[in-house]
Amino acid sequence: MKCKMPSCRRWIWLCLFLPSLALAAVGGSEPRRVLLLHSFGPDFEPFRSFSIDFRAELGQQFAEPLEFHEVALESARFESEAAEGPLVDYLTALFAPRGLDLVVAIGGPSARFTQKYRGRLFPSTPLLYAALDQRHVQPANLTTNDAVVAVAHAPAQIVSNMLQVLPGLSNVVVLLGNSPVEKFWFKELRREFQPFTNQLRFIWFNDLSFVEIQRRAATLPPRSAIFYSIFSVDAKGVPQEEDRVLRKLHDVANAPIFGPYQTQLGLGIVGGRLLVIEDLARTSAKVAVRILQGELAGNIKTPVQVPGPAMYDWRELKRWGVSASRLPAGSLICYRESTTWDLYKWRIIGVGAVCLVEAVLIVGLLANLARRRRAERSLRESEERFTVAAAAAKVGVWVWDIRLNALWATADWRRMFGYTDGAPIDFEGVMLQIHGSDRATVNAAVRQAVELGSDYEGEFRVVLPNGMVRWIAARGRTESAPDAKPSRFFGATVDITERKLMEEAARDLSGRLIGAQEAERARLAAELHDGINQSLALLAVELEMFSQRLPENSEQIQSRLECFSTQTKALSAEVHRISHGLHPVKLKQLGLEVALRGFCREVEAAHPLVVRFAARDVPRELPEKIALCLYRVTQEAIQNVVRHSGAKSATVDLQFREPSIELKVVDDGKGFEVISDRQTSAIGLVSMQERARQVEGVITVKSKPGKGTQVEVRVPLRT
Repeated sequence: MKCKMPSCRRWIWLCLFLPSLALAAVGGSEPRRVLLLHSFGPDFEPFRSFSIDFRAELGQQFAEPLEFHEVALESARFESEAAEGPLVDYLTALFAPRGLDLVVAIGGPSARFTQKYRGRLFPSTPLLYAALDQRHVQPANLTTNDAVVAVAHAPAQIVSNMLQVLPGLSNVVVLLGNSPVEKFWFKELRREFQPFTNQLRFIWFNDLSFVEIQRRAATLPPRSAIFYSIFSVDAKGVPQEEDRVLRKLHDVANAPIFGPYQTQLGLGIVGGRLLVIEDLARTSAKVAVRILQGELAGNIKTPVQVPGPAMYDWRELKRWGVSASRLPAGSLICYRESTTWDLYKWRIIGVGAVCLVEAVLIVGLLANLARRRRAERSLRESEERFTVAAAAAKVGVWVWDIRLNALWATADWRRMFGYTDGAPIDFEGVMLQIHGSDRATVNAAVRQAVELGSDYEGEFRVVLPNGMVRWIAARGRTESAPDAKPSRFFGATVDITERKLMEEAARDLSGRLIGAQEAERARLAAELHDGINQSLALLAVELEMFSQRLPENSEQIQSRLECFSTQTKALSAEVHRISHGLHPVKLKQLGLEVALRGFCREVEAAHPLVVRFAARDVPRELPEKIALCLYRVTQEAIQNVVRHSGAKSATVDLQFREPSIELKVVDDGKGFEVISDRQTSAIGLVSMQERARQVEGVITVKSKPGKGTQVEVRVPLRT
């Protein structure tokens, strides 16, 4: 029984990842069906990145509708091939009636499986072998209906790169797993590293568990480096994922890490000549398009893909003290942190120049007050120098004669405020150019600075005559006459529109990142592990026992089969529920009100909680972003009620009140002490706040211990 456990695990992974990603056909035309066969799990890098980029490129390059199916073989992780038979039968039953237009085998193990069972599974379907090393390609086994996009890994080149950037390197720790494909690479790496054995000592970690690898990696001897190859299964048979392994290894290792893929850059490797997965996916998609357009796959010949130009992680170079002078010529350095001087060099120079010229101007005026003509000549000369310096720094400079209500300004200042050369300028006219929302604040602040003889500093918007809005940062100072009354107000302005746009773009990016990394991952993982995973494991054990000891009569067999059918239907319903939670199809098809009503019924059926739903005057058609925001906020709020509040009932109230749509979620649970937004660390609350902000909405959370909780969202709805 113990030796058969890997077969059960592979069967479980097959059931989990077989559901396909389908794109709806346009205009009723039949979509072209493409099957992606993964060598490992769908989250195993770099094949995960390749699959994502390949689907995107193929969808962009191929005009007709596509329907993608994905199967994770998982058998590449283990020695036993016992699970391949049921897998072949399942694939045959699934795709034989419908047919496929293209099969893409991703990686060496997938290619081996496909060639082995091609006659049974895909006898006439075109095959594309992609993202596999050229060592796995067996030309004798290829047919006229096969195309190959292979890569040429260069382990020796990576070791040469280590020696170049790390002078004095003595030890190279080789990290790879213990699956069949990794055992293949163990032999290949030993052969590739043979020329370096006279100057380097190679330490192999393929016979260690990942826990032991972490412990050993933290205490490596001096002048060591880590060669990260592939790690899918450790020596104890525990499956691993590359992102997790690489991050954990980077956290504890006391030596730099090197790897072969561009997808690893930023996760902990130093860098070098890396294989660019995006380029590999683009090339493979071009071949797939030619096959789908009717070209014979065997006639398509693609050069072997090689590593791209050298690229390095600036943070890792800094961490390990690697000088940029040791890098190959033309290397690309990524993740470089910009200094304050890099970001604001020209502005600092400009402001410094303005301050210097201003000082010269003031000294010149004080020194020449006695003789008016000389003072005027000196003033004109100073103004000319001032204008040249300000123009060079792209800083607008102005001087406002308070008593005469006359304002002099440089050309750059006129451009910022929309004044043509020679046009008269006065204080009231300038105030009218300022955006209506900022005008009162700026006017009050400037007049207060003049009255108190203090400085002014602020940021505001200016509306140009063509309707364009520009952001301006201004700083001014008041100068008093001998009678101590304000006589002049002068200063400088800088156009900061570009900075404001960058800040807005950064906020938008932050929101989209939060949307892409929803807390749903944790919930989904828990449901899969505690629910479906255990149920599947139990079903697999019962099927195994059933196959080993059949009942004595047909009635008992029929009864057991019906029991298995019931369990399978329950699992299917659970998968449908989880899928609906991840992407509510009802939301787009039937509208927000119907989707929320259905969600409340699902929660009430699954938990000991009474959920009342009410909706008033809700429009049938809502902007997709607003509908999704309100649905996700409701989902998060109700899940918080189930998990944390201990409530017996909850109310979801949705209504439209011109000009906003309002959502309230109220429960009678134990409540909590509400703290300020800046102190809030709960991921759920932060996620709801970010979602509301993305649609210009406002979210309010009211709660007290023992008094329940109320979440209220108000989103403006423009007609």
